Amino acid sequence: MSWHAGSEPGFHESTPDIWQSTERQPSSVLRLSLANFAGLAIILAMVLELVPANRSTKLQQIGIFCGTFNPIHNGHLLIAECARDQFGLNKVIFVTSPAPPHRQDELLDGHARHKLVEAAVADNDDFEASDLELKRIGKSYTVDTLEHMQTKYGAGTKLNLIIGGDNLSTLHTWNRIDRILELARILVVPRLRYKSEQTDGHYLVGTEDGAKNPALDGGDIVEVDFPGIAISGSKIRERIFQKKTVLYMVPRAVNDLILKHKYFAQQTPSGAIL
Repeated sequence: MSWHAGSEPGFHESTPDIWQSTERQPSSVLRLSLANFAGLAIILAMVLELVPANRSTKLQQIGIFCGTFNPIHNGHLLIAECARDQFGLNKVIFVTSPAPPHRQDELLDGHARHKLVEAAVADNDDFEASDLELKRIGKSYTVDTLEHMQTKYGAGTKLNLIIGGDNLSTLHTWNRIDRILELARILVVPRLRYKSEQTDGHYLVGTEDGAKNPALDGGDIVEVDFPGIAISGSKIRERIFQKKTVLYMVPRAVNDLILKHKYFAQQTPSGAIL
């Protein structure tokens, strides 16, 4: 069965005359086309007037969590998850920090610590590991990391720096603190405090001091709603040295690497556990 244009039932009858006889009415087609374009131009102009030229879009929220992570543990992961949930962070980047001079005999090699961080966050799409500070030549400052991240993610991104409550009282002394406060909101994780009069293991999470320092005026400093967890890197290192399990204090993938490479199983002459 064959067909040609106009042979389909109803096709010819429902087609406007202008399309049936374009060769005989060129001026009509031209007038109609110009009218259509003019109408569209008017509608577009009206729409553009209604939409502000500087209309803002929703900022991408990125959490920056810097630390030595010696080793990374479930407390760190819970902190990041609480911050992500509370402040609507699109992702949290764990930045492995180099060894401070006063702790060089207590830390694993930076790349070994970073491998543990990578293992810890591998199964969470909201978390990411970065060795940016380990690759940096010379002194590494938090402000440099923030400037790098702001450049990388662009003006449509708001940075959120996650810090421990014990850092809040000295935050005003950090290198280029004014620039840090300009670049990022500061998310403070309350310290875990134990009541000395109690022996049943109960704890309190207290409000941190330090945000009233004049050097921090104008900064956006808020507290993370963190339930508290009695896990620390020093306790993990101590348990490993004592040949005790740390599984579920650290993720299984981290535990496997620690056992495989015998991290923290030795003690230096100074008493530090490596």
